[in-house]
Amino acid sequence: MLYEDELCSIYYSFWANGGDASFAIFNKSNEIMYVDLSKSFFIRNGLANDYYKEREWGESRTVTNAIQTSNSASASGSKSRSYGASATYMGNYGTLPVTELDPILTTASSNITETYGINYTTAIANTMATSKTVSSAVKEQKILAIPPKSSKIIVEYSISNKILADCDLDRFPEEKASIEFDKENSPLSFSNYITYTIGDNSSEMVLTNSFYVSKITNYAEPSAFKYVERIKPCQNLTSDDSKNYKTTYPTSI
Repeated sequence: MLYEDELCSIYYSFWANGGDASFAIFNKSNEIMYVDLSKSFFIRNGLANDYYKEREWGESRTVTNAIQTSNSASASGSKSRSYGASATYMGNYGTLPVTELDPILTTASSNITETYGINYTTAIANTMATSKTVSSAVKEQKILAIPPKSSKIIVEYSISNKILADCDLDRFPEEKASIEFDKENSPLSFSNYITYTIGDNSSEMVLTNSFYVSKITNYAEPSAFKYVERIKPCQNLTSDDSKNYKTTYPTSI
């Protein structure tokens, strides 16, 4: 449902369990709109309920800091040694010089080299974490500021948290049963009383949006609902039926 004048628009969508009395205010002007919640009320059957209650909420968050330090050391060492033997034998020529082509030159040699050592590295890492919780208090706003060409939503009350019954209304009908009311004999009436200003220098303005229940209908379950088979997203999931209203209900303004 929509209320509209030259300065603002107010949108309502009552569809909810118990009735949703929240509303959105759209500022149509080119200046900031200031809604005075201390002078604005939700009125149900003549009883005024405050929108501004001087409440305070607590907020907290946890901040964690981590510091990591590391130490490392390494060392290595090695040793090697070699040993062997060699001999050259020259036969009939004694110690005379010989050439590499001399058939009586015989050379034998043997060499062994050994290497041994150790290598190691050590590392130590330390991580230190500290955390603290930061708390702050948020106070409820007395004045709600709405920028030009934008909106804000006010959420506070349900329309009715109890069943509306009447002696002339069958509570469990075979199909459906209804009873109608006018403004004077309605079992439930409610309104929003809103005080606001536009810009910094304008005087206060007040608007009132009033409603009442004009009809109550009780439905038998087969008349109110239909069952629709769900589509299985995967083969290994079982499907079952979902219960939907037969009558289209309001989902948007």
